[in-house]
Amino acid sequence: MTNIRRTPFSTENPVSFIVLVGLVATIGGLTIRDSAGISTIVAAVGIGLLVTGSTYTLTTGSTLQRLTTSFVALVSVQLVAIAGIVRWLGAVGLLLVLAGICYGRRVRLHRSLARR
Repeated sequence: MTNIRRTPFSTENPVSFIVLVGLVATIGGLTIRDSAGISTIVAAVGIGLLVTGSTYTLTTGSTLQRLTTSFVALVSVQLVAIAGIVRWLGAVGLLLVLAGICYGRRVRLHRSLARR
């Protein structure tokens, strides 16, 4: 039995590193305050990296499907920040992305079980 060495950062999938950078940027932007507003921009970029990287990693399918769900999630997160009915549209978009990810994983699980 071979022991496979696992590393937290894969060279095959650099998205995990992007998610980590997004997490660090979000935490840094939210904890450090300045008068120029740079920390707010850093936090926004961090949230964007975190959302798109996580969505890209969780989505099963082709690269085009992964990029599409990541883009929809990124736009939906920005819409949630706006008040009114636009916030609801952003929330619906995020729910659709989440439902798509769960459905894709469920279909993949059933196909792998059917092969056995």
